[in-house]
Order: sequence, then C-alpha cells, then structure tokens
Amino acid sequence: MKYIVWFSWWIDSTFVALHLKKQWHDVLLVHLKNTIEPNKCCQLPKDLMNLANKLNLPLKIVDTTKEFKNLVIDNFAKNYISGLTPNPCINCNWLVRFPILNKIREELWYDKIATGHYAKIININWEYFLARPKDLKKDQTYMLYRIIWLTTSLNEPLLRYLDFPLWNYKKEEIKKLISSDPYFLQLISLQTSPISSNFHSLKNYKESQNICFIPDDDYPRFLKQNYNVITKPGPIYDKKWNYLWEHKGLIYYTIWQRRNIFLHQEKIAMNKKWYVIKINTKNNVLILWEEKDLYNKEVIITNTIRHYNISQTIWKITTDKLNFIFRNLQSSSSEIIWYHLQSTPLYWKIRYHHPGEYIETFVKLEDTNYKITFKNPVRAPTPWQHLVIYLWNKEENDIVIGWGVINRL
Repeated sequence: MKYIVWFSWWIDSTFVALHLKKQWHDVLLVHLKNTIEPNKCCQLPKDLMNLANKLNLPLKIVDTTKEFKNLVIDNFAKNYISGLTPNPCINCNWLVRFPILNKIREELWYDKIATGHYAKIININWEYFLARPKDLKKDQTYMLYRIIWLTTSLNEPLLRYLDFPLWNYKKEEIKKLISSDPYFLQLISLQTSPISSNFHSLKNYKESQNICFIPDDDYPRFLKQNYNVITKPGPIYDKKWNYLWEHKGLIYYTIWQRRNIFLHQEKIAMNKKWYVIKINTKNNVLILWEEKDLYNKEVIITNTIRHYNISQTIWKITTDKLNFIFRNLQSSSSEIIWYHLQSTPLYWKIRYHHPGEYIETFVKLEDTNYKITFKNPVRAPTPWQHLVIYLWNKEENDIVIGWGVINRL
C-alpha cells in the first residue's frame, strides 16, 4: 500500500514512517512548511532532506505558509485581540493540514494518509468514526474532531483514507521501541536533527506545549510585531463591579488567567485567588472572579450537533433531551450499535487535557443553540471553547459523535 506520512520530524511521525516502512509499504514523507516566524519546529529544507535520507525515504516539502497565515494565524489573532479563547490547532487540522495532505494523496495516487496523532479510525459497516486511542493521556481527538466533516474530491469521507498507527500504543511504549530500533539509533547521530539535540536521553524528552507559530509563548510580543496591536491600561473590576486595580493592556490576559494579573503584586493580597472571567475590549475592561465562582453545571453551545448516518440510522434531537432513534434492518451490526446507544452515556471535553464530564441533559433552545447540563459542576468552561461530545463505549474505543462552541455560561 502507498502511504503519505505527515512528517513533523519528531518522535511520533518518525516512528510511524519507520513502522510503515518495516511493513513494506511505499512511504512518502510530506512536510508542511507553515510558520511565519523561524522556530525549532520548522527547520531548513536541507536539514529535513538529511533526516529523510537517514531514513532512506523520499521527502516532499510543501509551502503552506499562505494558507496557514490566512486560515489559522489571522483567525487566531483576530479572536485573541477580541478577548476570546481561540484554538488554532483545531483550525489547522481541518482547514490546512488534512485538506492539503489529501490533495497531495489524490494528485500522486496514494492510498492512505498516516500521521503521528494519537487517535483511531473505526469502521462500522463502512461508516467511519473518529475514536479515542489506547493512550488517553495523549488522546488528540479533541484537536482532530473537525476532520470528521472533510471529504475527498469524490465526496467520500476523508476518514476512510486516514490511518493513525499510534492508536494502539502508549507514549512510553513508543519511546521504548524506537530507542532500540537501529534506524532510529542512526537517526540520533544526525547533528542537524532536533532529535539529536533534544534526545540525549529519551527519558528526559519533553514535547513542546506551545503554539507552533509562537514558540516562546509570548502572545503580546507576537501580536505587536505582526498585527501592530496597540495596548493601553484600563480598569479591573470584580464580579459585582467593584474596582480592584488597573490592568496593563488586554492582550496580556486570557480567560481564566490567574498569574500576573495585577500591576502591583501587593494588590493580590486580600487572601483571594482572582481569575480573569471576561475581557471587555469595547470598554477596555477586565472582569475578575474568585475561585468559588469558576464552577458551572451548564453551558450554552452554538452550532449543530453532528448526526452520523449509519446506513439508515437516524439520530434525532428533541426539545427535551438528546434522543437516539435507530432504524436499520439491513446492517448486521444494528443490534450492537443499538445496544451501545441505549446503555452507554455521553460525556464531553472542553480542553485537550480535560478528563471529560458526563452529560445529564441536553436541551434544544432557539435556532442552533443547545443547553447542556453536566452531571457534576465543571471548573472553568470558557466562551468560544470547543466542546466535543463522546459516546462512552465499554467494549471498544469511545467515539466522537458531536461538537459545539460554548456561547455563554
């Protein structure tokens, strides 16, 4: 089989490439150059070529800087400046990375796209689902959920042509396997490789948690340099509009931020923990809440919930709660699917590392708004966060079945 492997040239994508090569697949490495600032994640083409040569695999470097800036970075900047909490990784996956990888796959007549993401594709009677992997600590389905809607030029679901080989591995297993692989041991000796500089010890290897186009995690610097953002001080109020202090400029703050809020640290006294709850860009005002105010048992989400059509399956939302109505007399798996839907609960995640919380009720409001009530109060749900809904599955991997964007608390 012919595979395109998205090559970020870190341990996961390197393992995927070697794994497929060992299985005698035809592998083409594809690196997407997409940053507007030099950083450690995107090195020079000659370095990538050296690395690919070390792996003895062909490499294609595609410049996606324009698409990435227009669809991801500009969107991030616009929303962040507006006081929202954007997630550029979600937009990158469904607007840039996977559409471009699929375009290359179709143009070169390759069979599959493989990446180093921790997720799983499940095929039920030729219907494809995005599911959580074995290593739940590395689960990336939250960042990937929107690729569910992507299609090929023949209007087929892109999930059919995706492969996530790491779904059945834990990160520590990958490290153990790859540290004993002769190909990888040779790779470490490559001086220009980031793996050689950061991988002196696999046990001490740390992955970057920052946004790739802001490697130093300094959002204000990035916005000032690239978008000419001008900031000015303004008032800080508590939940009851009592004046607390003065902020140094709204771009220095994000929702639920706790540290470095006040200009003068002595004002943090009052024996209270303060968190940013609202950024009012129109009036240049910062609103803070205390720790006890952070918990919510319900949110309002916008955008419709995704309804999978499993052959003739109908999943319907009523005005009272989320109901699953199943009709399929032809599918051999109909009884199994019906059993899962009837006997297993739904839960949701609002952040990459969020453990998830069960849904108690799901009520349709006006237009495309829905109110979700949680089984237990949840700490710090945030307007503009993506909320991904999962179907809990005891026998197999939990499946992504829907999503929404938090509109208000």
